[in-house]
Amino acid sequence: MEPLIVKRGTTVVEVARKLHNELAEGFGYARVWGKSVKFPGQKVGADHVLEDGDIVEIHSA
Repeated sequence: MEPLIVKRGTTVVEVARKLHNELAEGFGYARVWGKSVKFPGQKVGADHVLEDGDIVEIHSA
């Protein structure tokens, strides 16, 4: 998969919306690996702000 480039301050749900509207509407949670979390694969909510280089796995409800 290709990297998705977003502006600084982008939240997880905004990334989901950028990929597909239904993914954002059915957003359940995400797992994140990178600088914005305390430990790898941390479960985060829709309002979590991403940082450069983060890897996101989105789960729908």
